[in-house]
Amino acid sequence: MFASAQISSALSGFLAFGKLDGDHRGLWADIPKMLLLGCKIPPHTSPGARRLKLHDPRIVDKYLTLLHDSMSEKYIYFRMNLLHSQTVYPLPEELAGRYKLLDEEICDCMDAAEKDCQKFRMGAVKFSPSYKTAVQTVELWKHRLAYRNGDDYNVRKILVLQNKLDMPYDASLSIDDIKRKLHEARVEHRHCKSIDESLSIEFRSQLADVMEAAGTVKAAVHLQNMNRIEAIRTLFCNI
Repeated sequence: MFASAQISSALSGFLAFGKLDGDHRGLWADIPKMLLLGCKIPPHTSPGARRLKLHDPRIVDKYLTLLHDSMSEKYIYFRMNLLHSQTVYPLPEELAGRYKLLDEEICDCMDAAEKDCQKFRMGAVKFSPSYKTAVQTVELWKHRLAYRNGDDYNVRKILVLQNKLDMPYDASLSIDDIKRKLHEARVEHRHCKSIDESLSIEFRSQLADVMEAAGTVKAAVHLQNMNRIEAIRTLFCNI
């Protein structure tokens, strides 16, 4: 086994007889990634959901329709043909400015069509336990209402959500009571969604203080790492 002089292994040895085909014993070596690659690899973050997916014909057709309608409303096709007919070389600054303005409007239409072609949920709201509880509460009362109306008989979903929310089952609630609870849960959900950034920052700050109190890492370092991970998650979800 040949290697550069600067590379050293943490452990190394031979495989036992019979581990490989034939009568040879294989060599193995455990080399730290820092020595092998020369740097510490950052944690891998998988790309999240994307609004525009070319492998889904329905989304592609919707995107093209929205883009065509938006460009037609702004008379971009007509303005584009008119601008092409007036083009001379070398291109005057006035025509160059009109080309640039038209290109910016087309890009805006493309961004708007991509945003509307599919609902984008992952990463749109910052994570916090308060928002998670609000979402689960809405789901609980929706299942309770569907069960009471006879539209859904899956009791397991209701039991799982009740256990997560630590909410006892009240069989005496009428349909009107359940509807009122659902309305209150939706109001709370909208409120948490409107202040998701502050709730997420508060949650990360409290968690950093707890980690520092446990003696594992300083609060500032842990908060910085959590903010970096949240920024990476948001970035990849918007790709």
